[in-house]
Amino acid sequence: MLILVPILTVFLFASTAMAATCQVRPGDTLYLVSKRVNTTVTALKMVNHLSSEIIYPGQSLEIPLSYQVRPGESWYLIGKKYGLSPDQLKRANETGSNSLYAGQTITIPIKGGSSSPSTAAPSRGSSYSREDTSLLARLINGEARGEPYVGQVAVGAVVLNRAKNGRFPGSINGVVFQPGAFTAVDDGQIWLSVTDSCMKAAAAALSGWDPSGGAIYYYNPWTATNQWIRTRPVTVKIGNHIFAK
Repeated sequence: MLILVPILTVFLFASTAMAATCQVRPGDTLYLVSKRVNTTVTALKMVNHLSSEIIYPGQSLEIPLSYQVRPGESWYLIGKKYGLSPDQLKRANETGSNSLYAGQTITIPIKGGSSSPSTAAPSRGSSYSREDTSLLARLINGEARGEPYVGQVAVGAVVLNRAKNGRFPGSINGVVFQPGAFTAVDDGQIWLSVTDSCMKAAAAALSGWDPSGGAIYYYNPWTATNQWIRTRPVTVKIGNHIFAK
């Protein structure tokens, strides 16, 4: 969880709409919505925790992540990135086939729209040291080890976005250890053993993937007590975290 201390006067805008949502129109069915946003009925139900296909006009539905398959990838390898089993992925895509081909677009049943590793920016990892990678992995592990893989990458991206933002320290070390910035630093969880997933997430963030949408903040809406952070424009919600600018 991110701890935040506002350093600027912030004005609350009337609307800070969540990214990657679709509003139900009069006459819509879940099937029509799925066709409009290029996903499946099953994936919409999974992401929005729907037990039936009943929807109503004006309802806001989260759009599942869209992912382009890369050469050599399988249901297993893709699922491993997002903390999902092959069966969960195939169910979300309403298929029983084990086959995938490079360039194929599939649905990942997590919230997010179109962010995916295949849309990452050009690599920038060469400007970071081994120590930077290790520290970023530790921070991700302390803050988001229970989150989906894409959410772990997003936490790493927030650190990097801060390092490039003039309002924060200009290095990974400086951002991570900025007083009061991260709960994991304050409570010592940053020093726990790092999972393989968090190591890979750090490398992915350092290579340029930013599923946070350029965010410099994130928080868990169920546990965050800082009201100021809730005024920030939202970029995306991944797992238990809302990311914001």
